[in-house]
Amino acid sequence: MFVVKVANGRQLTVRDLNDNAPVFEKEEYRAYVKETSPVGEVVVQVKAVDADVSPAHNHITYSIQPPSQTFEASGSGQILLKEPLNYTIASQYSFTVKAQVKFNRVFVH
Repeated sequence: MFVVKVANGRQLTVRDLNDNAPVFEKEEYRAYVKETSPVGEVVVQVKAVDADVSPAHNHITYSIQPPSQTFEASGSGQILLKEPLNYTIASQYSFTVKAQVKFNRVFVH
């Protein structure tokens, strides 16, 4: 919220609207993970930014879509290993990370 004083002594209050969707800094994120990586290890860090000025409208949360048994997204955009990897089962993973501002439009990456 911004407060602007007008010349006649009145006060004009301008509020930030929640009108911008989060945008990822990169179009694609890639990481190489060893099969021996421990559970809880940060695999990659993703980051989206929101042009809204107010903290109430630019706090971004992250999630993996559809939810993954192997990876999880932290609130700060870290993608973490949830379970041990087994390359005989899967040698490559691909998933979508969703960045969202609470009660706002969603941008999927």
